Amino acid sequence: MLVYVYCWPVAVAHRVNLDKPQAPRGRQTAQAGSTGSTNEASDNGCSAFSGLNAFGQSIVNTQFCTLAHADTEREYFIHVPDVEPDSTPLPVVLSFHGYTSTAETNLGYTGLQPYAESEKFIAVYPQGTVLASTGETHWNSGGTDNKSGADDLGFVETLLDHLEETHDIDTDRIYAIGMSNGGMMSYLLACRLSQRIAAITSVTGSMTVDSATCTASRPIPVMQIHGVEDRVVPFTGSSDFPSIPATIEFWAESNGCVGDAEETAITDITGDGYGGSRTQYLDCSQGTEVDLIALDGVGHDWPISVDGFRAHDIHAADQIWQFLKKFSLYGKIE
Repeated sequence: MLVYVYCWPVAVAHRVNLDKPQAPRGRQTAQAGSTGSTNEASDNGCSAFSGLNAFGQSIVNTQFCTLAHADTEREYFIHVPDVEPDSTPLPVVLSFHGYTSTAETNLGYTGLQPYAESEKFIAVYPQGTVLASTGETHWNSGGTDNKSGADDLGFVETLLDHLEETHDIDTDRIYAIGMSNGGMMSYLLACRLSQRIAAITSVTGSMTVDSATCTASRPIPVMQIHGVEDRVVPFTGSSDFPSIPATIEFWAESNGCVGDAEETAITDITGDGYGGSRTQYLDCSQGTEVDLIALDGVGHDWPISVDGFRAHDIHAADQIWQFLKKFSLYGKIE
């Protein structure tokens, strides 16, 4: 079987959807996405969106919205949980899709919405633009060999300004996560928008910003989830991407972490013979942490553990929220 692989942001003529989860070894799975529909747009540029996610669960409390930025109509989905009147401001999780993919697909498989409802945070799924040289959707995640001129950093700032105006959000608890190229975008936000982004998680995405130009103004909690068998964004690095351990070491140093990392094993709960490891720097400036989850036998994939759909040794949505919710712009929440 002929397989084409695209490593963003280097313009190599290989193609694969970096946001479409792949099955663990020896397992079959349905394509991950969502089946949804929108109703007529309202005056605020949003329309109700409903349907089923990749797991067959109903999509609720969700809208599809448009927003003008830099003379371009940008798009995003937003999930606002049911809350009591006069409740406290809600945290926000920005979830970025991968190269060639869509916000709707990301909404469908990330599994954030049940946590948004139970933990009471707003989940936002922005849509990237089309890269002229390839005709594929993408994020301009920075880097010396970046081929995009899209002002995605400015778009995120405009989107956050808009969310502040239209929703009661906790501006001290805005988080960024992403799959592949979306994870790379999260690293860009950590470097360039640290005054607004409290913590980030990247799943299968390396850091394309040159570390020498990463200008975070404060320590930022960072979590990375990565398959050791990833051939698209290799765990050990390549000529296009730094290794994942090197990226983690950079953030440990940047965040002023001291002492040795804490190493623990991730149990093989699926019985497929593969587990993983977790490396955590827990003694860092302002109570921040740097966390790496490395999964053996897993490739370029968003880990999912949902009965009847897929079994990985971790469920990414759960691990991500348990990490993010500990932090604000001012460090660890006591």
